[in-house]
Amino acid sequence: MTPVRIAIVGSRRLPQERARAIIFGGVAGTPEDAVIVSGGARGPVGSKTTVSADREAARAARFYRRTLDEYPVTAAEWNTLGMRAGPERNQRIVDSLSGPEDRMVCLWDGVSAGTRDVGQRAEWAGVRVRVVVVRG
Repeated sequence: MTPVRIAIVGSRRLPQERARAIIFGGVAGTPEDAVIVSGGARGPVGSKTTVSADREAARAARFYRRTLDEYPVTAAEWNTLGMRAGPERNQRIVDSLSGPEDRMVCLWDGVSAGTRDVGQRAEWAGVRVRVVVVRG
């Protein structure tokens, strides 16, 4: 049986305590063979109050010993694709969710266009999506 793939994606400046509680709590409840999918987006450097959903998903996957599958945008992709690099990465994340139990959780600050984009792409592809609005 193929392990369930759960994409945990979202905004890059989420309130730290709330985002961590949601993400770590969610990953803790996943099957041991689950694959956590992340966009690998960096959050604010040096902030003690905000975090990136993608980075926290990766941390939670490692903490709970889940397999991690990251889709970061490389510097070369930004240089080659420009503003299309983010949406292209978002589509790769959505395309990786092909199993009947695969799903996506979007932690959205209510503003991020990238989070809105990946969530819409997943819905259009028929992926189960849960959007959690997290504002500071």
